[in-house]
Amino acid sequence: MKQKQIAVIGAGPGGLAAAVEIASKHPDDKVILIEEQNHVGGLAQAWLSKVPIEKGKYQGQTLYVRKELTHAVANMNKGGRIYEHLASLGVDMDSVPFTSTKKFAQLISLDKLEHKSLEVLNTWREMRQYLMTMAHSQKEEKQMKKYFKFIDSLIEERYHSPNSAKANLEEKLMPFLDKSFPKPLAFMGKGATLLYTKPTFVLNCFKTYEELLDGFFKDFTREEDIKATLNILFGYWGLPSQKASGLFASLVHVDYWEGGGPLAPETTSFQTLSEKIAETLTDTYNGEVLTKTKAIKVHVKDGKVSGITVKPRGKEAYDIETECVIFAGDPKRTTLPLLEGHLPKNYVKKIKNYEMSTSLTGSYILTDLPLQEMKERLDYAANVLVSSYDALNQDNEDNTPENFVYYVAIPTLREKAGLIQDREGNHIKDLHLVNIVESGGSYQRWKDLRKEDRQRYRKRKSAVITEMINTTDRLLIPGLLEHIIHSDGYTPATFDRFGNPQSGAVYSFAQTPEQIIDRPSVFIPAVKGAFMGGAPILASGVGGAIEAAKIVARAADNYLNRIKKM
Repeated sequence: MKQKQIAVIGAGPGGLAAAVEIASKHPDDKVILIEEQNHVGGLAQAWLSKVPIEKGKYQGQTLYVRKELTHAVANMNKGGRIYEHLASLGVDMDSVPFTSTKKFAQLISLDKLEHKSLEVLNTWREMRQYLMTMAHSQKEEKQMKKYFKFIDSLIEERYHSPNSAKANLEEKLMPFLDKSFPKPLAFMGKGATLLYTKPTFVLNCFKTYEELLDGFFKDFTREEDIKATLNILFGYWGLPSQKASGLFASLVHVDYWEGGGPLAPETTSFQTLSEKIAETLTDTYNGEVLTKTKAIKVHVKDGKVSGITVKPRGKEAYDIETECVIFAGDPKRTTLPLLEGHLPKNYVKKIKNYEMSTSLTGSYILTDLPLQEMKERLDYAANVLVSSYDALNQDNEDNTPENFVYYVAIPTLREKAGLIQDREGNHIKDLHLVNIVESGGSYQRWKDLRKEDRQRYRKRKSAVITEMINTTDRLLIPGLLEHIIHSDGYTPATFDRFGNPQSGAVYSFAQTPEQIIDRPSVFIPAVKGAFMGGAPILASGVGGAIEAAKIVARAADNYLNRIKKM
């Protein structure tokens, strides 16, 4: 039997996982992973920067700094869903041990500095106890318990045994419905299936997060505190509560509470996890990883994928023969242009009309402050700084000094990770990296500014970074401003250039109720052998993209098995 080649476009978490998934199912075939950037990882990568130091103890030296964008992923602990699944595929997860911060997140509000910060804790047991302290009457306790019951139901439906009858029904029936029935009938069939297997999901999928929280906590004595607490992780779905899917926002909490808390690599960066998955593809399954290589065309013959043209950076383009392509990048930037002329007009229109998620503007600050001495106060996966609780519910294009939401992470508190090193590879333990991020920002404004006037773009970026630092100094890390030895930043235009998502969107399609319900199918219409994976088909984030890999690999596997029998 002739060996087949299977192409996967995009080496973010979804593409990496999909490549290993399909390779595990087809060990006699060759999986080729194609990535335009310099290395694998997508938006979950850690950028390695050479940083010349101009002041302080290390003046005159060049240090090497791993600048992570991803700081926490649920289910990455030993026993967690993602950990165990990747391990089952042969990924050496023991070499990337994950650990949790002491607590998940804290919220510090400028207008309530006299109050104790609000918190999101790592486990559902701890969180139940914490939330119950905000119920101030028997009636409120009763209503709070209704919220607990809701979360318990989500946990049960999200984490029921993968070998259960309900899980098996979903696994077998969902792809069949997508493939075998017109979209309206498939949609109805999937709805009926999920109503049986995940009733809490279905009954709450049309609600915004605001509507969902109002249903439990309207007119509570501490309504403002409760809602602010449950909105602290706003940046993980990137929409104000009146627009965000209540189901998705709740599931973000569920995954962290039930999946082991917010976890990050203890002794290395997130980049290492991506590299380990890539190594599994090449070393265990004899696959190939092509970095610095752009897919420029997918060939279609008689309605079937027949090959793909790729162009390595600085080299001539060439063709790869393949009967199967998995698209794991942004559909607007990959699927549509690469299959131009072969897709139904209504499908093209639908993909183009999906609302994109938020982008990010952020800064990396290298400081010589002894932050380990402040670890008790700072050791959260996210330190969230806001002008007021109301800022969590604003859909502003740009944060301002009067209305801001900043997420501050200090990954170097994971001392063993060695994110800062000298030329010889020695870990620098007396310097720290502070990552300050704001959700939102006008992608188009940043892009236009960069294109029209680089000097104004840099000046604007510098001003935003300065405001971030000033706020962080005032609310979280006193003295930061005076102890900076290096800083740089990024904008939505940066993601557009280096991560390649449409509009710099870091969470793919926006997590609105409508778009949570109506995700693209893994089956790309009118082109046999073409499949869509990654965050668009299931949910945003590393976990969503990796779980989507299972679905798309199953669909591709069934297709390849059918054509092998022909």
